[in-house]
Amino acid sequence: MPDLTVYRWGYIFLKADSKLPLVQSLELITEAIDMHVTQEESRDIKNGFCEGRIYTKREYFVIGSLGGRKYYVEVETNRGKVEFDFLLKEQTWNYDAKISRN
Repeated sequence: MPDLTVYRWGYIFLKADSKLPLVQSLELITEAIDMHVTQEESRDIKNGFCEGRIYTKREYFVIGSLGGRKYYVEVETNRGKVEFDFLLKEQTWNYDAKISRN
């Protein structure tokens, strides 16, 4: 029987707030990737280091010749309010084919 596992991949352009360590920013990005896969537009976040939400307005932005859907993060931490955004672009073959597969 063939392996029917689906592998999905893409890239992220992150513009983060320096009040949030990179590891914690990446944990929030992982949440957004899950949102992308499940097609959620918003998700409330509450964990050991922050509380707030991640959301997308389904906007598509381009940086140079690469682009993707823009996600926003707004959370409260022990260092104060943190806001950042990033672009997420899935490159899986034939996914979102109406936009360039670069």
